Amino acid sequence: MEKAGLKTYKTQQLKDERWLARFSLNGQVHGSTARTKAEAEARRDDLIRKVMAGQNIQALPVRNTRTVSWLCNLFLHAISAEPGPGVQRFGETPLKPGSVGSYVSLLRRHCDARPYPMGGSPTEAGRRFGALLVAEVKPRDVQRLLNDMKANDYSVGTRSKLYTTLKQVFRYGIQIEWIKATDDGYRTAVEAVSPPKGSGTPRAFLTAPQARVLFDTAAASANRWADAVEILVRTGLRRSELLGLTWSTVQLDEDGSGGWLTVSAGLQRQAERLGRPSKLVLGSVKSASSNRPVRLTVESVQALVRQCERQQREQAAAGGRWIGGDAGTDQIPIFATRFGGWSEATVFNEGFRAIADAAGFPKLTIHGCRHTFVSILADQMLRETGTINWDQLAYMAGHSDSRVTRRVYAHLDQAAVDVVRREAWTQAGSVRV
Repeated sequence: MEKAGLKTYKTQQLKDERWLARFSLNGQVHGSTARTKAEAEARRDDLIRKVMAGQNIQALPVRNTRTVSWLCNLFLHAISAEPGPGVQRFGETPLKPGSVGSYVSLLRRHCDARPYPMGGSPTEAGRRFGALLVAEVKPRDVQRLLNDMKANDYSVGTRSKLYTTLKQVFRYGIQIEWIKATDDGYRTAVEAVSPPKGSGTPRAFLTAPQARVLFDTAAASANRWADAVEILVRTGLRRSELLGLTWSTVQLDEDGSGGWLTVSAGLQRQAERLGRPSKLVLGSVKSASSNRPVRLTVESVQALVRQCERQQREQAAAGGRWIGGDAGTDQIPIFATRFGGWSEATVFNEGFRAIADAAGFPKLTIHGCRHTFVSILADQMLRETGTINWDQLAYMAGHSDSRVTRRVYAHLDQAAVDVVRREAWTQAGSVRV
């Protein structure tokens, strides 16, 4: 005999390896836990029999944890290299730790209901969206989130990336039977919303005079990331490549006029247990073309010398808390923490932001420094040789396709381009037949 308003749910295994068997009565969810699945279900059935007999019960109230925030965490676990027990794989091929890390950053910023460790916090809109029950998410909720991001000046690229990621997250929700396809022809509530449209926001970059202002501001500050910012602009390194450098990757010329950096690794946060951060590891670079030597100018060498001296002072101040070997040697990170360990990207972000803001460049980003490097180098090539070797420039930037270097990263000084064109036309003269 069935009782009106009574419903049972699929028995679940908890993280502590216990089992939870649930049922609901008139919308209130209750459950019983036990060490085995059979025992948990037996206890639940006993409670149900008591309910049907009209007895008062004392059951364990169960909060509905099937929120967007929790689904995002499960999704991050499902795409990692080693999903935990009972977690279904999403997709045939696990993603690299660096790729999982980008998903972690995006989803926790805009779809999490809780503050998260290792720096940063969800947006207010992200908290609200993450707290929603997955089964109750409507298209208007997704649209409200995207509209809020737009109102807070997030680029169409960021909004599109979140939209695409959320489609995968909610499809995973269908896979694990947390949600069902909507009745209006769309698979999920996310797909009932039109993708963000509009032209991408131009990447902020600096001209050569502006870059000198940034360097002067960094040098005048007491910021311990001052030399890191200068190396970033002068070499065009990615953030992960910069933070993954050790002193063993540096080879200086005998006369001190220059040197080389060998880029072969990037610092990554290895995702573990439901996508939560676990530890920093030295992983692979973005692509095969990212493995490259980087030429150091005399200014870059001077920045590294200053960084080495700063690190030696920090080792002396840290005393017994210093980890690893002597500062400035071998496998010690060049831009380490105050105690000689790998530095968190979020900590470097804060240092960079403080310097860029003080220099009067609030829209400059860390990735914008790569645009600055390519643009200034292209201008120099144009002025000195009258042309730009795009293949060489792509190699120096670590791009596999020179078209990306030319179309996306190079922001040329149009006045210089016009001068070179006029000189070239004068030398060419008129057509002779």
